[in-house]
Amino acid sequence: MNDQINTQLNMSNFFKNNKKKIVSFLTIIILSIFIFVIYSELQKKNNIKISDEFNLAKIQLANNNTKSSKDKLISIIKKKNTFYSPSALNLIIDYDLIEDENEVIEYFDLIISMRNLDVEMKNLFIIKKIYFLGNKVDESILLTNLNPIIQSNSIWKQIAQDYLYKFYLSKNELDKAKEFKIN
Repeated sequence: MNDQINTQLNMSNFFKNNKKKIVSFLTIIILSIFIFVIYSELQKKNNIKISDEFNLAKIQLANNNTKSSKDKLISIIKKKNTFYSPSALNLIIDYDLIEDENEVIEYFDLIISMRNLDVEMKNLFIIKKIYFLGNKVDESILLTNLNPIIQSNSIWKQIAQDYLYKFYLSKNELDKAKEFKIN
């Protein structure tokens, strides 16, 4: 019985002595949950807004309003949304909305640099960038961009290897081409 009373007294003393710490700790937890919920809701609203902009841009493209749709798509790319930014760049390329190749490359780089974008999606856009550059691409740029994909277990590994293989074949550099030949 004495042990039980001592335990209760110890607990009572613990709570009395640490009352401010306990209240602070609980307040921080509740506040963190509240902030997380608000942040999640803001993200959802932002995604809906970007989705609406993207759909409007697609409608404008269907109605041949390329200037307005181009501006909307560029705005979406700059928002760095993991789904709609890459999709917006795809539409810009598919509809050939930007004539300046350097500007398109900047948008590729913006997509590729997105922190929260899936690795495989980044690898895909690296390959798309290389294909977009076509014959004008420099060997060092090719190797810098494609070697990390080839050295990884990416689903795009064979496509990157095949591109380098064909690149070196087109330059009649057969020894280099053999390095990237897919068995």
